[in-house]
Amino acid sequence: MYLGDIKNAQKIIDQLAAEKNDDYIDECELAKLYFLCGNFEKHNKMYDNASYGYYPDANWLSPYFYCLYILDKTDELNNKFIDIMKRKDEIIKEAKEEDLDDDETQEDKNTYIEQLQKEKRDIESAYNYCY
Repeated sequence: MYLGDIKNAQKIIDQLAAEKNDDYIDECELAKLYFLCGNFEKHNKMYDNASYGYYPDANWLSPYFYCLYILDKTDELNNKFIDIMKRKDEIIKEAKEEDLDDDETQEDKNTYIEQLQKEKRDIESAYNYCY
């Protein structure tokens, strides 16, 4: 891929994806390679079929959203964004309502909630970048 032979690189990535061994390579790594090759459809497919499921990180979602936008799947992009933001809101609400554990301080809880809110803002920025 770095030598400019995108066609051959895609064949190798396809082979790695077909023979994927979770101990050595995961969907995220393969998705990044597809993205670099400009194969946005396969990039998102790798994430959609990932064994770890929902991953609410802006680093993951930024290229995912971008691929949907480039592929002119704006309805899907908007729906994914809405679903992810709803999930993030639910997680934040649960964190606020959750009682403190014996080994947890209010400061720890507040820090966790702040991190969740930052993740939400980062996801929103990733989405807004598409528009």
